[in-house]
Amino acid sequence: MKNVFPQDTKTLSQWSWAEIEPFYQELQARQLKAGNVDDWLKDWSDLISHLDELFTRLYIATTQFTADPEVEQRFNA
Repeated sequence: MKNVFPQDTKTLSQWSWAEIEPFYQELQARQLKAGNVDDWLKDWSDLISHLDELFTRLYIATTQFTADPEVEQRFNA
């Protein structure tokens, strides 16, 4: 991938879907060949790993701060 997700979840948590979506689109558009499957899978795994960590942290925040509408809004976004 040309661009790299932030290494820290705090920065990534500030990203909107518009900033994340191009990573999915690039993977979808990339033509798979025998020589690039490993790179594609690594990029896919890295993307999912970052987003899974973000989801988990946001979910936990919604269970800890149940009255905070900003936390709930960010989780739903």
